[in-house]
Amino acid sequence: MNLGDSAIVLRPRSLTEVMDLAFRLCFSLAFSLYTRLTLYVVAPLLAGILALRYAFDASWLLVWLAALLTVPFVEALFTIAISQIIFSPTITPRAVFSLFRKRLGALLGSFVIRGVGLVIAALTFFLLLPFVGIRLLLLDEACLLEGLSGTRAHERAKRLVSLRTGDAFLVLLMLLGARFGGVLTAELLFDGLVNDLLQFGRPFGWLFEDGGSPAALVGFFLAVPFVSTARFLYYIDTRTREDGWDIQLRFTSIRARAEQERRRAA
Repeated sequence: MNLGDSAIVLRPRSLTEVMDLAFRLCFSLAFSLYTRLTLYVVAPLLAGILALRYAFDASWLLVWLAALLTVPFVEALFTIAISQIIFSPTITPRAVFSLFRKRLGALLGSFVIRGVGLVIAALTFFLLLPFVGIRLLLLDEACLLEGLSGTRAHERAKRLVSLRTGDAFLVLLMLLGARFGGVLTAELLFDGLVNDLLQFGRPFGWLFEDGGSPAALVGFFLAVPFVSTARFLYYIDTRTREDGWDIQLRFTSIRARAEQERRRAA
């Protein structure tokens, strides 16, 4: 990884610029890696979750619960992928899986912290949910990318958004909108093709009647790459504003090049 050769310019961006850049990265620089990760991870996971419905006759409520419990780990995988690919465009899925395994224990700890936050929000009839969501917004990035665990990752995530709570809340809403948008878009496109165009009816159910469908579940998981990319870009934007991360990386690059020249001279 060459920290001095970022594929994107590290500078402060508006939230609309962050979302636009996330969309473009998903379909340009990260497209090949994301496609392979989707085939290796998302497709088997989808098949397993859908097996709950069609092989074991589970309710859609249980199916969605399984999706919600597993999606943080999928997002973590894509977070690692985008954090690496902007500095090392040739990174392979194998390298991403290796990094994921190294941080899996810490990720499980962050999952517990997120669960505690949701319990606290539930005890207040979800009145505190926005505040909990803001504080946990960058928890995965603090855990996966800064090597922190437990309360240290939580404190770091809270500090990163403490000076930009308004922006953090907007990002939270945008990411939630992206998830719902993925679900609705996939459902409506699939229904338009199968029910309206091919006149096959709705053999797999209808989201708005049954509470779920395979198409809606596919849309939910296909939104993961965009959500992970947008949140990571917001994270590095926050670090650039608060920690001067762009300057730190430039000095790191200068130091690395100086060391290389010294080795060559020796």
